[in-house]
Amino acid sequence: MLKDMLCIQLYMAKAEMENYQRMQQRRLQKFFQAHIRVVQRIWKCAREQIALGQEVDVSNKRTGQVGCKKVQLDLSQMATIPLNRRSTLKSLAKSLDVSVSTLHRKFKLGEIRRHSSTL
Repeated sequence: MLKDMLCIQLYMAKAEMENYQRMQQRRLQKFFQAHIRVVQRIWKCAREQIALGQEVDVSNKRTGQVGCKKVQLDLSQMATIPLNRRSTLKSLAKSLDVSVSTLHRKFKLGEIRRHSSTL
């Protein structure tokens, strides 16, 4: 990613004339194997940042905003559930109103521990 940003910054520094800019965009398109519109959008973003006197940052804006969102689980509720409802993941999941796979994932991550007593 750093190499990509440096490459775009170098091309932006070189391209000052309009026709030279188009040639650079074509080279970038072939280099990154992306659609010309993608290159133009990134190019426009970089030009706007240069005009405002900011540091050029054309990194992805979606970081942390994509993918499945984490299910918030209140672990303090587990202490209030009777022991016979906490004996299996299935019964615990039903009591907490979450899926068994969510509980299993929390167990694998170490957020939930197994508890057994010999008494």
